[in-house]
Amino acid sequence: MSWSHDSERLIVHRSDVHFLVDAKDSVVVTELDVRSTAYRVPAWKPEERAVTFMVGDRDLGFAVYEADVIGDGLDIPSVIEETSANAAFLWSVDGGRLAI
Repeated sequence: MSWSHDSERLIVHRSDVHFLVDAKDSVVVTELDVRSTAYRVPAWKPEERAVTFMVGDRDLGFAVYEADVIGDGLDIPSVIEETSANAAFLWSVDGGRLAI
């Protein structure tokens, strides 16, 4: 799981299911349409309302995606990097670089 920069939301995954958790005033959990059979911890992009996650499987390969958070869901994700392995990733503190 990963907190947003303002500590109001979390992006969480359990098995192949991903959730957006609004924790500002009360806890509201929304299941996202993001699935993956092998997965690393999602990452909230620092200082922005965007999340990064990996989707894929061992047979078809993997890709790291970024999507803006809009309301209680995600905008259309865009591919940051395709990878043939189940890679880990982490944003730099300023959000300018992503290590994969």
